Amino acid sequence: MSGAHSSGNLGTNPVDHYLEIAYTKLLGGEWEWKEKFTLLEQMIRLIDHEISAEVEKYKTPKSKALRIEYTDITDEFYVPDDSEVTVDEENTFKEQCEALKSAASGDTELEMIYEAICEGMKRADIAELLGKSPKQFDKLKEKLVNKVKKSQQS
Repeated sequence: MSGAHSSGNLGTNPVDHYLEIAYTKLLGGEWEWKEKFTLLEQMIRLIDHEISAEVEKYKTPKSKALRIEYTDITDEFYVPDDSEVTVDEENTFKEQCEALKSAASGDTELEMIYEAICEGMKRADIAELLGKSPKQFDKLKEKLVNKVKKSQQS
């Protein structure tokens, strides 16, 4: 989920985000009121303006450099049921599992994540199991992936 109007980029639901901006700017007098437009038309114009500004901001080199893209760990470690698995793919998968298990050892939360992944649990379920929000789980997942990468570089 990415893009100028994604909840990941805006930090909240896009509809709520743009409505909040429109309400705030209209009520705070930050938007130049045009008498020829109704309240609804004013809000539409303001939201259109904000959407355009967000797209322009999203396209800047600085924004691109600061963008963080998350990879769902389940996509990296699960093999779809409907595909044939070659011996090489199976060996690679086993190596990845061992690297994951090794990186998780010694850290209770990471061990729980490893076990949950092995059981086929999804992101939201694992976060709930850990008593964390999905974003907090993403941070832990990043920690685990980084430990795996460091161990493979050694």
